Amino acid sequence: MASKAEKKEAKDFATLLLKAKGIDYDDWLFEQHKAVADENSDFLKKALNQFVRNKQQQNEVSHNQSNV
Repeated sequence: MASKAEKKEAKDFATLLLKAKGIDYDDWLFEQHKAVADENSDFLKKALNQFVRNKQQQNEVSHNQSNV
């Protein structure tokens, strides 16, 4: 894992490069975050569907136990 100093150096260098190209670092970073979410949307949908299924199963078990 990179040290704090290495991370700062990499960020400063990237910021300088982007600035030279007329790109705001924060705008670029936002786009990177969006890209990660977009690239993983299938994974996220599957995880959410599994979460919903588990929740439904828990509710069914709880409902069945209260009827016993």
